[in-house]
Amino acid sequence: MKRFLIPLLLFLIGCIPAGAAIALEGVSRPLQMLVVCVMVLYLTGILDWYAFFSRAVRTAKRTKIVVGIFSAFLFLAVWLVLLRVVWEQR
Repeated sequence: MKRFLIPLLLFLIGCIPAGAAIALEGVSRPLQMLVVCVMVLYLTGILDWYAFFSRAVRTAKRTKIVVGIFSAFLFLAVWLVLLRVVWEQR
C-alpha cells in the first residue's frame, strides 16, 4: 500500500498548480482541457501500475482485466479529447 501512496501523493501535489491554472479566469479553455487531460492520463498510469505491478495487491484475475479495460478506454477517450482540442486550435 505504501508503494501506491507515493505516486498518488505526487498526483495530488501536481493537482495544486493545475487547479490554480484552471481557476484563473485568464487561462484559455484549451489550456484548461489540456491540464485536465494530462492529469487524467497520469491517473490512468497510476491505476494500471497499482493493479498490475504492485506486489502488495492480490487481486483476482477478473479485477485486473476490468481495471485494464477501463483504463484503456479512459486513456483512449482522453487522447481523443486532446486531439480534438489541438484540432480546434489549428
